[in-house]
Amino acid sequence: MTDSSSCSLTIEGVKYDITSFQKHHPGGNVISFYKGLDATDVFHTFHVKSKRARNMLKSLKVIEVDKTSAQSDFQHMVEGWKKKGYYDSNHDDFILWGGTVSAITYTGLVVQGAGYPVMGGIITGIGWAHCGFVQHHAGHLGFTGIAKYDHFVQDLFEGLLKGGSGSWWRNRHNKHHAMPNTIGYDGDLRTTPFFAWDDVLVKEVPTFLLWVQHIMVFPMLVLYVPLFIVTTKLFMYHKKKYFEMFLVALHYFHFWLYCNNMYDFLLFYSIGYALQGLYIGIMFSINHMAMPRITNIEDTWFDRQLISTCNWGGNSKVAMYVSGFLNLQIEHHIAPQMPPEHYHLITKDIQALAKKRGVPYRNYTFWEGLVLFVESLRETANKELELRGKQEETKKID
Repeated sequence: MTDSSSCSLTIEGVKYDITSFQKHHPGGNVISFYKGLDATDVFHTFHVKSKRARNMLKSLKVIEVDKTSAQSDFQHMVEGWKKKGYYDSNHDDFILWGGTVSAITYTGLVVQGAGYPVMGGIITGIGWAHCGFVQHHAGHLGFTGIAKYDHFVQDLFEGLLKGGSGSWWRNRHNKHHAMPNTIGYDGDLRTTPFFAWDDVLVKEVPTFLLWVQHIMVFPMLVLYVPLFIVTTKLFMYHKKKYFEMFLVALHYFHFWLYCNNMYDFLLFYSIGYALQGLYIGIMFSINHMAMPRITNIEDTWFDRQLISTCNWGGNSKVAMYVSGFLNLQIEHHIAPQMPPEHYHLITKDIQALAKKRGVPYRNYTFWEGLVLFVESLRETANKELELRGKQEETKKID
């Protein structure tokens, strides 16, 4: 059982004392999610190529060693991918992808400056969504595998091109990957009081919203990006992220140079932000929100990823590029530091291990995933509405 008071975790059969280290962990407080647990597979996932992480591990105090510990099937699979070169970067692919995304983003800006703010907003909104995909993979070290280089790339696409914060994103998103679809751990589940997919969080949604939450989810996704405008700026200020603040200032200054009148400029931003939020929100939500919640954090790392995640359009190259490779969300969760263009190479290995372990490997079409996304919202709401109705009847009788 998990020892909630323990300040230790186990990696490769060695139990380490993390009492002091957890406050200085470079990846943030996600390490505290694994106190008292075996963190071997999650360590291999997040530090697959990091010599620094290995050196830090050696510096920790050892509490005890289990000499009977053996390499898991997951570790064996990851080692096989490393030997095949699947974690090696293909710089040409990234340069082409990043260049195309940058060109789309600036094309919309120029179109806006020429007097077409609606069309410009649509084009740049699509560009911003794909900037989100690029910075997402850079934040996971999915390009060079070297933090200082990939985080710089993330800052350029998230800060300079979008006006956001890469470090804010990492702080939030790493928690999602550490404990996906786990209430109390995964910040992406904090969609209340507007809507919820599960029987626990739905209790925080007001009754009048439950009737329409499956419809309201789409306008809320439109507001997804604008809601974080202030949040990200406050994060950068409080965390003293001066370089990111400089890039954000440069973003607004540079974009302002294309402003002919304030109305067109604000319309351009509003459309761009709205489309970006809807685009990114749907791409991410289909993969997780309608999937089961994790109730036992002691389940193995591999099992948790597959239980809480699904793919859509897994056999479609078009879907891969439209979604920034995040339609292959299972592969992304199993190997987040792998260059995304290699995800399709590991699908069969994951399917084989999933079959061996008896866990589902879900792959839908886009429309199947979208329908499941909406239907799950409606079914969860109807179940809660029925429960609340019975509770009201009981009160009247009493």
